[in-house]
Amino acid sequence: MSSRSATVFLLWVLVASGHGYAQSVQDPVPFELSSPVLHTLGDLQENWLNWLSAYYRGEEESAAIALASLLVGANELGMTRLPDLSLGAAAAAVRLAGEGDFEKARLGIQAARQLDPSLADVEFAAARVAGLEGAYFTAARRWLEGHARVFRMPVQRSLWLSDLVLWALSGLVLTGIAFVLLEMATRGLHLMGDLLGLLGRFLPPVPAYAVAVALLVWPILLPTGPLWLVIYWSMLIWSYGSRTERIVLIGLWILVGLAPVALNQLGQRVRVALSPEIQTIESLGQGRLEGTLFSDLATLRGALPDSTPVTHLLADLNLSLGQWEMALSFYLEVLEAEPANSPALADAGVCYFHRGDFDEAIAYFLRASEDEVVRAAAYFNLSQTYSEMYRFEDAGRALRTSQEIDNKAVGRWIESATVERVVALDGGISRVDEIRARYLESWRVGEIGLNKGALMRQGLSLSPVLVFILAAVGTYQLRRRSRVRRDPLTRWWGGLSDLVRRVLLPGLAEAEDGRWAGAFVALLIPVTLATLPLLGHMGY
Repeated sequence: MSSRSATVFLLWVLVASGHGYAQSVQDPVPFELSSPVLHTLGDLQENWLNWLSAYYRGEEESAAIALASLLVGANELGMTRLPDLSLGAAAAAVRLAGEGDFEKARLGIQAARQLDPSLADVEFAAARVAGLEGAYFTAARRWLEGHARVFRMPVQRSLWLSDLVLWALSGLVLTGIAFVLLEMATRGLHLMGDLLGLLGRFLPPVPAYAVAVALLVWPILLPTGPLWLVIYWSMLIWSYGSRTERIVLIGLWILVGLAPVALNQLGQRVRVALSPEIQTIESLGQGRLEGTLFSDLATLRGALPDSTPVTHLLADLNLSLGQWEMALSFYLEVLEAEPANSPALADAGVCYFHRGDFDEAIAYFLRASEDEVVRAAAYFNLSQTYSEMYRFEDAGRALRTSQEIDNKAVGRWIESATVERVVALDGGISRVDEIRARYLESWRVGEIGLNKGALMRQGLSLSPVLVFILAAVGTYQLRRRSRVRRDPLTRWWGGLSDLVRRVLLPGLAEAEDGRWAGAFVALLIPVTLATLPLLGHMGY
């Protein structure tokens, strides 16, 4: 599919999803799109086609007019960015740059930035265009800017944090494996000697040796055998170590037990963060009008039918679309559940204002003004409402009160009053964190079920820790009854210099001195450095 046809399809999805929305959602219906909204969406499609046509023909003036109309249409819907169309313009620019038309390609990148100034993809496209043109320094700058924008995106930061947690867990597990191998290097001969002494009572030397080796390595035959072998060795060697060594080993067992739980929780959070519904509401909070907006919000409403934050979010969206009646019904639903929700009170007043029901608007603005957080906006809206009722003295008093609270904000509101007479607070859009947490909880219910059986399965990952500890303590008691003296360390490296041991055999020097916590840290440092290049590739 060409970039032109692909982007036309994206916008068609946006319009079609609006037309078919009422049929795709049943009880409760989040919202229906009014004729003016559908008309504006149709105008967006027509203006996009006009821009594409003028852009490919090289008619800069006509393309600029169509682009301005696109941005005006987005503003009419309460949005400031059109990410799908921005990507379409960037794709067209890269295509034309590949054909050698760099002048049009630069115009395409400029248009993409106007349609959405914050997309990282646009900067990567600009880097591609500059690279094809031979401007390698500019390409490098645009590439770096693209990555900087990636890290400014909440979802990307969340994914990198998840990668960091996975990398940290992997590093600790690998260090733990190295620590157990170090333990076996220094204590293993004594363990082997004890096994041979025990088996020598019943078997000749050669069979006893064979059975001892089999007893030491049999876990290698299990699935993920090397990991189970290391855990098995850690249990056997536990009774030979000092108190510090035992504490470190118990900590490693706890890590092994908790890791599956931590990874499961992390995976759930990542899946929620990457779900279309959560990405849509975050885009909505940034003023982005995406093609799947309505269908994703329908899915979200279906997943959380009784969620007051979702209802508040839908109320705000309807308000931004100018659908006052539908927005008011949602705000009243929010206020039924949360009577003291001051942003919902203020925005319900905005709906009454646009309906021309000024007495009700005043009543809601006065209730909202009791909250210090929204007091300035509530009094400004009161001043506007009094003005509509020709109560200019009351309007002046309310405006002065608003200015005393936040004069700077009032100045901005007055400047925009020619477009928006009253101020909407978007309290529902700001509840993204609440919606995300509730959505994560719904995923957990759907995936594992919040019942005793599921909770038991969650706790089973910790049961091996208890088994490890009991087995280690049992081994310790058996050895204590047969021999209580502490065995010296086995030194395979006695002829090596201290520098060589520290560089080539990290942790051994600390182990010689009985500083096993220091030995663990000494092992952790090289493991961390060795796995650092994998940080960006280990997770999501």
